Amino acid sequence: MEYGSIERLVLLLDKGFSAAGHDVATIAREGSEVDGGLVPVSGASGYAEQVDLALEIAADSALDVIQVHRREFFDLGGAAVARREWPQAGVVATLHGAPGTVRRYYGGYGPLASFVFVSKAQAAGVPELPGTVILNGVDTVSVPFRRVAASPAYLSFLGRISGEKGVAEAIGLARQAGLPLKIAGVVQDGDRQYFESAVVPHLRAGHAEFLGPMRDAAKYELLGGSTALVLLPNYEDPCPVVALEALATGTPVLALARGGLPELVTDGVTGLIADDLPGLLDKLPGLGGISRGQCRAAAVARFGADRLAGDYAALYRGMSQPFRASDR
Repeated sequence: MEYGSIERLVLLLDKGFSAAGHDVATIAREGSEVDGGLVPVSGASGYAEQVDLALEIAADSALDVIQVHRREFFDLGGAAVARREWPQAGVVATLHGAPGTVRRYYGGYGPLASFVFVSKAQAAGVPELPGTVILNGVDTVSVPFRRVAASPAYLSFLGRISGEKGVAEAIGLARQAGLPLKIAGVVQDGDRQYFESAVVPHLRAGHAEFLGPMRDAAKYELLGGSTALVLLPNYEDPCPVVALEALATGTPVLALARGGLPELVTDGVTGLIADDLPGLLDKLPGLGGISRGQCRAAAVARFGADRLAGDYAALYRGMSQPFRASDR
């Protein structure tokens, strides 16, 4: 099966904790491949059913932690029930979204859980919510490292095709850099007008090419062959996993200093980062001096599965202690 970024995080945690000998029960769609125990639900199941399943598991077993990734566990009362009935089983919620979204969805639930922010930038944007920072991770073992980029050279963009992701800006940067841009991703219904008006008119052979959605093998081939991945978000993207995947293939990242990107990309070492497009273009001559091996090494050391599982394990072990602002 193919998974999105949240599902990949769930799988990495399942894999890491199962390998360490912990009992893990993952509620996921039937057919999902997990190392621990799978509690399957059909693709047609609603969030209410999944919340009820989680509470049933909590009632029938000695859980230490209930790890969640969606607000529905709070909205449908699951967190309140867990806090009341099984106070020894801490609820941990990993937050996936820009600070404004996090505040809107979770702002009233602070007393019910411990929260994980996926970047310092995300945490700083919601200072009223208690939590700690754990950067996202990537299964570097499953991502092939490519020592040399493809020839002829090209830049890549991979992600949702939308205005907030800055696809049109990526096309413009590639044009000014004199390199073709290969674009891969999903066009959702709400982004169709943007795609047709801001992206399609600029697509032409040798300049910008749209490849559509990609499965893992093709995605890693695209990223690994790139001279660089381009990320120019128009919002505070907290921790884009595609940046970690690119680094794992050995490909540096060209990025604007927005959201969590300055925490992921080390300027001049694993990519180039600037406050605006003119500043990023000024830095482009330095791209050739970046070591693909160093990009891969940074991905393994900073974002690998072992680091991710270790950080969450440390969080779970310390849950009897309140979080402090200094933990951020």
